[in-house]
Amino acid sequence: GSSVGQMLAFRTPVQGSAGYVAMERVTATLAGRQGGFTLQHTGLMTRGMPELRVVVVPDSGSDGLLGLAGTLEITISEGRHAYRLLYSLPDPQ
Repeated sequence: GSSVGQMLAFRTPVQGSAGYVAMERVTATLAGRQGGFTLQHTGLMTRGMPELRVVVVPDSGSDGLLGLAGTLEITISEGRHAYRLLYSLPDPQ
């Protein structure tokens, strides 16, 4: 799939503390079904300790992805990002 998004971030004067929010529209094929959905990102860094939550915005699925629900896990290892979408889709009608 592919996506486009908008992010807003703020870094505090304290080393390693910051926050960001983002909205991202994704177009993808999941389980053989094509469509789009929106992800909402909320990230915090408290003196180097990260907290991140990325969720599918309820009822944002379109076309073949109507009813999509889930979360996105982002893992960073050796400077590389890996993404894993945990999702559920209702049975096709």
